[in-house]
Amino acid sequence: MENPTFSPRPYQRKILDLSLSLINEGKNPIIELDCGMGKRLLTMWLGEKLAQTHKVIVLLNSSASLFETKRFMEAALSPKIKLRTITSQIPSVMRWKLLNDGEIVLSLPQTLANTLKKHGGLLPSGSRWAVIINEVDQIIRRTSYRIALKQPFQLFLSLLEGETIIGMSGTLRDEHYVMDERQLQIRRDLETLKGVIPRSSVIYMDEVWDEAKDFITVTNVEVVPVEDTWTRNVSDLLELHISELKDKAKQLGIPLRGWRVAASGYLSEDEEQERILQNLSRAYLIRKYLFAMPARKVISYLYSLLPKDEVQTAWQDLPPFRRKTQMIYSLLEKTRFGVVLCSYLSMQSEIALFLKSKGLEVLTVSGRTRNRASIIEKAKNSSNQRVLIMSNVGERDIDLPEADVLIIYDIVNTPKVVYQKLKRSRGGNAFVLSYKDTQEENKVKNVLNKIGLRYSWSLSFSQKD
Repeated sequence: MENPTFSPRPYQRKILDLSLSLINEGKNPIIELDCGMGKRLLTMWLGEKLAQTHKVIVLLNSSASLFETKRFMEAALSPKIKLRTITSQIPSVMRWKLLNDGEIVLSLPQTLANTLKKHGGLLPSGSRWAVIINEVDQIIRRTSYRIALKQPFQLFLSLLEGETIIGMSGTLRDEHYVMDERQLQIRRDLETLKGVIPRSSVIYMDEVWDEAKDFITVTNVEVVPVEDTWTRNVSDLLELHISELKDKAKQLGIPLRGWRVAASGYLSEDEEQERILQNLSRAYLIRKYLFAMPARKVISYLYSLLPKDEVQTAWQDLPPFRRKTQMIYSLLEKTRFGVVLCSYLSMQSEIALFLKSKGLEVLTVSGRTRNRASIIEKAKNSSNQRVLIMSNVGERDIDLPEADVLIIYDIVNTPKVVYQKLKRSRGGNAFVLSYKDTQEENKVKNVLNKIGLRYSWSLSFSQKD
């Protein structure tokens, strides 16, 4: 079944056997497999086995993942299997031909949906189909109105009634929010997936723990509190303003539990309520920027929210580099290869400028980077003391076990996203920065606590003094 170059580890063999057994029973497996434990290999082996009786479609969630999977399978898949790749650059008629001709077909969801729409909205007839959805949790909207699925998965799931579906992800234990009949509901990702994938059965990490534990590398996660008077003072101004907006919202009878969805227009058409909600939304966004952007950038946003005299006060002692940026150098000073993850390009530029001034070789990857693969290879193989700085988009589908240190500059509220970031280095030391005595400190604590409860397989946590 599998290419002899790669032999399944015991836990991979168990997952393969469990999956194939469920499929033979007419069930659809949802596979929970931790980051870095071989989902790409498992996809290949499942595809190769299923291709004996089905036509197989593998849906990837990004162009980078699509082409990396293509390169991997071209090298590792049995040469007897017809592997085809559908991209938006290929004419529609040719895409349809590839879909008919291929035994295993790789595609992005929207590209496949567009292809099917141009040919009657149906899969080619005359074959049994098996669809493997990589990172299946990504088909769910984090916040939605009534419909929890992202497009085009409503279409796919309706087309696949009676066919085989395999979902795969390392992060199935988070939650999403649905606004329904003016009520905000919190739903578990896994329950939603089990509801929309018919005849589904979950293979949990717990079921293969005994076979997997010897192959898991632990990442040591340390929270680093950063002292910064300027950030704390601006944070206090924002918290006061947010508190005043909340008081006004309560007076107007706005249920703040659902304010994020309400800000999209689902709660109220009243102009005063809408104004309060929009201001509250802006305040929360600027607070996020405060912990994640250069100081001058933050100031420019403050003018849209705070009185001019309060913003002028914030100009005092404006730091040329954020304290977190300076802390990064302290954490990297004795390492050979470090990785920094940050949310915004403006902060990526500041960190790069500061670290270059300290004599480090600096490489950057973002959504705008065209030669990403060559930069990653250089970062992995350079003999210099170097740091790779990646933005949210740039880091997707990149694993860097070669890194000595991973530093997360700022985090989001979604535990699964932060967990995926922590796993980029596949072990070693990871540091999460947070400004001391600010709301960010509480945010980091809450998110990491949830990660520890939901994804405890390969992380250990500590707090830096």
